[in-house]
Amino acid sequence: MDQPGPTPRLPADAGAAEGDLRAPIRESWRRCAAFGLDADRKPEFGPLSAKRLAEMREQNRTLALSALPVMENLYRQIVDTESMIVLTDAQGLILHSLGDDGFLQRAEKVALKPGVVWSESEKGTNAIGTAIATLEPTLVHGPEHYLTVNHFLTCSAVPIDDPHGRLIGVLDVTGDWRGYHRHTMALVRMSASVIENSLFRGAFPGDVALHFHARGELIGTLFEGIAVFRADGAFVAANKSAQFQFGMDLPQLRGRSFAELFGVPLPAVVNQLAV
Repeated sequence: MDQPGPTPRLPADAGAAEGDLRAPIRESWRRCAAFGLDADRKPEFGPLSAKRLAEMREQNRTLALSALPVMENLYRQIVDTESMIVLTDAQGLILHSLGDDGFLQRAEKVALKPGVVWSESEKGTNAIGTAIATLEPTLVHGPEHYLTVNHFLTCSAVPIDDPHGRLIGVLDVTGDWRGYHRHTMALVRMSASVIENSLFRGAFPGDVALHFHARGELIGTLFEGIAVFRADGAFVAANKSAQFQFGMDLPQLRGRSFAELFGVPLPAVVNQLAV
């Protein structure tokens, strides 16, 4: 019979009962307790060496090339909100960050800077680490953070997948919890979609990419579906919008054909376009 997991302990300044924790946060706290983290202890914030950080940035160069312009655009939308934007790799290592100077100085105290890892096992419940653990967009607000030292933060993070559906990184906006805006998560979601679609384009040069949407005017926007097929119509990959429109995730789509999904053989479509 399975034993119950550790019971999370809410910090004294949280101003709420244990039962008030949202389910994803409660589960994250249980994982943190299992890691042996002390909620009231300041964690290690030492970053990687400059050489090692440069190596990790090079390993994640493709991600950064797509993400950095998007981060600049996102920053223009949240400037002067006491916030910063963070890009991590799949393990929660911060690769790049930018934000308001005043908040960056405060963020330095909790090492929200390149070269520092923000996994749950390292930094407790936080949007980056919890998004990696759950593979879901994650908001962690104020005292929902497991470590007391992070209670002044509110973080909105969205996982970024590579074109094959594998986690490649996380995009996060972190700010002072008193200045939390409900629209922040929507902005991060949209920005992550732009990054994923950018990664998707050009990833399958020898295959056929179909861009589609039930509403034609949304083709060419970040809401368009992109599905890739072999020349014989065998399914290769699909972005998240395509998966949503098909009503199937990647495991369900693998093994399908163009004809099964669209009701017509791919060669017939290609031939018609060539006329």
